[in-house]
Amino acid sequence: MTNVTNIATRNEDKATVQQSTVQQSTVQKSLPSREVRPRVDVYENSDEVLLLADMPGATPDSVNIRLESSLLSVQSQRAGSDGQAVRYHRAFQVPDTVDPEKISAELKNGVLQVHLRKSERAKPRNIAIRAQ
Repeated sequence: MTNVTNIATRNEDKATVQQSTVQQSTVQKSLPSREVRPRVDVYENSDEVLLLADMPGATPDSVNIRLESSLLSVQSQRAGSDGQAVRYHRAFQVPDTVDPEKISAELKNGVLQVHLRKSERAKPRNIAIRAQ
């Protein structure tokens, strides 16, 4: 009887190890991606607001830029060196001086450039003074 108990215990141990392995592999597959807030430089002149975001490893196909109401969100995802996904995400409140139809973006060497063109009414202008 002792041998049967030992075999049963060993089988339970194997089952526990197998179950543990399954749980570990499930956990590894369902690990959340690591979220990174990319560094962003913001520049403004009379024509536009320019955002420069550091997003190494991002590709144009992986970047999603969305403007909803006055909230601009920038997202991307790439595979990390540790096998875990790296998810970039930043959001910005866009002033009403920006023309939503004239927003453009480009990605070069891991730097995302988002051009937020100002509307004509928001640009400074000189007022002519008439002599009387």
